[in-house]
Amino acid sequence: MPRGVTSEHVAKTVLESLGYQVLGLRHKVMIGDVEAGEIDIVAEKQGVKYAVEVKAGRASLTDIRQAYSNATAAGMAPLIIAKGYADEAARALAEKLGVKLIMLPEYYLVTPEEIREAMERALTDVLAELFRIPQDLTREDQILLEKISSSPTLEKLAEKLGVDKSTAGKLLGDLKRRKILTLKGGYQTLRLQATTILIILRILGLAGEP
Repeated sequence: MPRGVTSEHVAKTVLESLGYQVLGLRHKVMIGDVEAGEIDIVAEKQGVKYAVEVKAGRASLTDIRQAYSNATAAGMAPLIIAKGYADEAARALAEKLGVKLIMLPEYYLVTPEEIREAMERALTDVLAELFRIPQDLTREDQILLEKISSSPTLEKLAEKLGVDKSTAGKLLGDLKRRKILTLKGGYQTLRLQATTILIILRILGLAGEP
């Protein structure tokens, strides 16, 4: 099964919360001396032993057949943990073969690949914003960005600008409203973006231009 130990332990927690007793993980299905398959989780509830298959997405016809085959060979009842059925044919086959399904919301049983892809998308979006050059940047804007970059806190920025903290916050808000600073987060995030903008402007030879 192309799933990691993490998913099995998530499924184990779900089963236990539903009153199942988990007896083992990755149980080998043996026919004589031959290994015929592997059951992700062996669980028991009310005296019935279940061969539990854990699926990343929705249970397909192939998944239903596999769960039924492994459970039958092991002398257990078939059960699948998945995000639902792939289609009505899979649902109909499960009902015919008596394969029970515990349906989980989409945010359960996320694969490492899905986590990696989500992180890559998020990182790409952040980097695109971080290295974006603002349009219509004035010399006054650059001076304010320099003061933000060199001020470790909002209080220090207010001190450098000779204004109170509330006014300094409004100046930051104006930069965000004009989409010069676009990252979501607190002062340190905006300071990072201000510093990055200044570095890019220097590299491109645009720093100091009105």
